[in-house]
Amino acid sequence: MAEKPEQGSRDTSVQLRRARVIDVELRLSKVKALPKLPGVYRMLDQDGQLLYIGKAKNLKARVSSYFLKTDQSSKTRHLVARIADIDTTVTGSETEALLLEQTLIKRHRPVYNILLRDDKSYPYIYISQHAYPRITSVRGKRSRQGQTFGPFPSGSAVRMSLSVLQKAFRVRQCEDSFFRNRSRPCLEYQIQRCTGPCVGLVSTQAYTQAVQDTVQFLKGEATQLMHDLTARMEQAAVEQDYEQAALVRDQIKILRQVQEVQHADTGQGEVDVFAVVQDEEFVCVQTVHVRKGRIVGGDSWFQKAQLELTDGEVLESYIAQYYLQGQNMTPPDEIIAGAELPSRAALTDLLQESLGRITPVLIRPQGHKAAWLLMAKQNASQALVSHRAHQVQRSASYQQLRQWLMPDLVDGCAEQMECFDISHTQGEATKGSCVVFGEDGPNKSLYRQYNIQTAKAGDDYQAMKEVITRRYQRLVDDALWPWLIVIDGGKNQLMQAARVLKTLESERQVSIPELCLLGLAKGVTRKAGFERIYRIESLRRFIRVVGEFNELACLEEIRPPEGTSLRLLHRLRDESYRFAVHGHRQARDKARVKSGLESIPGVGAKRRSAL
Repeated sequence: MAEKPEQGSRDTSVQLRRARVIDVELRLSKVKALPKLPGVYRMLDQDGQLLYIGKAKNLKARVSSYFLKTDQSSKTRHLVARIADIDTTVTGSETEALLLEQTLIKRHRPVYNILLRDDKSYPYIYISQHAYPRITSVRGKRSRQGQTFGPFPSGSAVRMSLSVLQKAFRVRQCEDSFFRNRSRPCLEYQIQRCTGPCVGLVSTQAYTQAVQDTVQFLKGEATQLMHDLTARMEQAAVEQDYEQAALVRDQIKILRQVQEVQHADTGQGEVDVFAVVQDEEFVCVQTVHVRKGRIVGGDSWFQKAQLELTDGEVLESYIAQYYLQGQNMTPPDEIIAGAELPSRAALTDLLQESLGRITPVLIRPQGHKAAWLLMAKQNASQALVSHRAHQVQRSASYQQLRQWLMPDLVDGCAEQMECFDISHTQGEATKGSCVVFGEDGPNKSLYRQYNIQTAKAGDDYQAMKEVITRRYQRLVDDALWPWLIVIDGGKNQLMQAARVLKTLESERQVSIPELCLLGLAKGVTRKAGFERIYRIESLRRFIRVVGEFNELACLEEIRPPEGTSLRLLHRLRDESYRFAVHGHRQARDKARVKSGLESIPGVGAKRRSAL
């Protein structure tokens, strides 16, 4: 016979049901009080955290649709179930609402919104203002003395363009400090990638002409440039300057090869094309960039499908963030969208007000523009298939690693792995890194770097001890630990990490679950696949034992099974190494350009300069 539930549990469940009813009534009363005006609404959970930010022509109608519709998707119902409060801001127009929405999304980054990475700066080609100008790539269109061309869709597109220009016109790409201190031509001159202006091997007039040809090519006037070069070649041949004629002939050949690979070329039009494809799990937005009628590149953006949004809603949010949150991202002459946008007129007005130019948004393009949109949709579909396959493979690798090291996840552990590494140059600017991986891959928002403060220069063991201590000493009892901690190092580094955890539990009363602790020691050849993998057999047993000998007895060397689990460990280890080296190089470069006189009190900028 089943036991009857206790009176206290029945009272608690009744109270919870009553609380839910009261919450629903409060939300509905707040929705009924909303105005029928344009504005922005913010949905919050019980802890006051933002869940979703949206804009509407009619706040009352839009917010009411979340609670009155009965055919909502499961994702939308999940959002509605978490809503505890709704805040609204009335605006003067739908355009103002769209701008405020994008500003709030950038500031708060709610979990249910379409979020475009806003720290991305786009690459440009820059030609300096100099007697012998330099051509190079830069990030972000900041005010500089010289000419800037772009933006380009990716760094590879810039590098490819610079390579072509260097072969054709041989304009220098070296730093000004390198240029000023040359006494003989460098390797670039020897392989015919530079004319040697640093040592006077080219006249100012000839170099200026090469720079002008470069600018003409970057402006998209390739056809006119070909005519000019052909005329110069014929003139040089008439004057019997055959070396110059051969040089111009080679330039024409290089530029003609560039034009031949541009199979999608209409000769006119500066357009950005946006297409979207989504399924139950992911959203993929594909961009195609067209400059001077030529497709110069594109990019794919992915995000988990948090809400059941239409293609038009996804594109509208993406396009607004793309141009308003990018660093000086200038829109082209036209924008082509692969779906009907809910507020196309408001988006057009917003781009005009914010960026100072009229950029029409086309929904149903014709002719070659329709071909560009079709290409974007095809690329989006293919990219989504590839992304989904990659996710499946990554999940399988993760599950295989879990099955090998910890088949059953213990209480107090989260579905994530953490890896630590130390980087320095002979003890200078020592940095520690911690990277976090989950089943979906790297979680870069949880990455951490540490300036080593207590360890002596070059002491990797103490540096690892400090990093592990600072990482885990602040975990409270209800915080979840990673199920796997990986140390990039051998037995000694692993023992340091294990002793830190032992100290945290014994002295600071931190509850540590039975997690897995690994050390990856590079083999003699330092090649992937030849590592020696050490493991603390039982962390609970290690914490209980006394004496260094007993601690070493808890250490075992293991061999991974055949498959992808070892490759996932390699990727985790390599990412922690990359992140540590990146932080170390930044700190080292900053320290080397800093004067030691800056640390002396009373010595200002003028005195340092005089000294």
